Amino acid sequence: MNYTNRHELSDFACAILKEDDYDHPDGFTMSQLNNPIRINLLTKRHNELIETDVINNSYSVRGQALHALAALAGKKFKAAIIEERFMVKVGPYKVFFKPDALIPSSSNTYRLWDIKDCKVGTARREHLKPEWIAQVNCYKWAAEQYHQIKINQQTVMMWLKDWSYTDCHERNLPNYPPIDIIEEDVPIWTDAECKAYIIHEIEDLLSEDDTKDNDLPRCSSAERWATKDGFAVVFDDGKTKGQQVPKGGGYTTYIEAKTFAEEKKKKMTKSTKRELKVIFKPSVSIRCERFCLVNKFCNQYHESKQQEQPF
Repeated sequence: MNYTNRHELSDFACAILKEDDYDHPDGFTMSQLNNPIRINLLTKRHNELIETDVINNSYSVRGQALHALAALAGKKFKAAIIEERFMVKVGPYKVFFKPDALIPSSSNTYRLWDIKDCKVGTARREHLKPEWIAQVNCYKWAAEQYHQIKINQQTVMMWLKDWSYTDCHERNLPNYPPIDIIEEDVPIWTDAECKAYIIHEIEDLLSEDDTKDNDLPRCSSAERWATKDGFAVVFDDGKTKGQQVPKGGGYTTYIEAKTFAEEKKKKMTKSTKRELKVIFKPSVSIRCERFCLVNKFCNQYHESKQQEQPF
């Protein structure tokens, strides 16, 4: 990994941002298996050429800090198992697991905790991402095999880093979390489902090992964290020209957005009258644009940029 420092941060800030406590075992990990095949293989093939700015690590550093505090807190619970890396063979494959915390819930059972440092949008849209559900269930299955314990509950604890008191209690945004921590139980899979998932993901990855970069399986819209095409209402005059009107986004059709704009104009007085217009907002692949370290080597990404439209 090669780092740049385009914002001319201090050496101390850079040292913090480059710090990484993630261990890299010799085998498969659940974090790896939850990534798209394209990202996994492009990362493996071009690792020495990958370049990113240190500031792009700010989210992961915050996440590491949260996990470090959680580990300290977890050790206060007798017989707790905290961030312990272990290996379980799944079929012929060595797979490494590292659950955040296994906290005793009674003399014979445990509760598995998975801590996520995420944004409010995740909690408002879907709460539990499909890859989180898979990861937590595989942690549960592996921990029961390795530690010879019984886990009767598995929970994701979401820490919402951009939670806003104003959005929640003053603007009263719909479906907005009342506080900045959410705890949500994860549905439990059978042992057979967990093993089948892990083997399927490994064999899918291995089957593409000799595939050329440009022919790798394309990332889906979900894997790209792609927003949907839509319409928004923006101001068309004054200093805020081009800015979105409050509650004026997220409309799936032009008619919905136009109706909102017309209703908004009816409520305006002479002193508050503004010009409004409806604009089209194309899909944005957030992961590709902001977080993918290998987009430089990805033909799918470059094709989408050349077409100047959602892919």
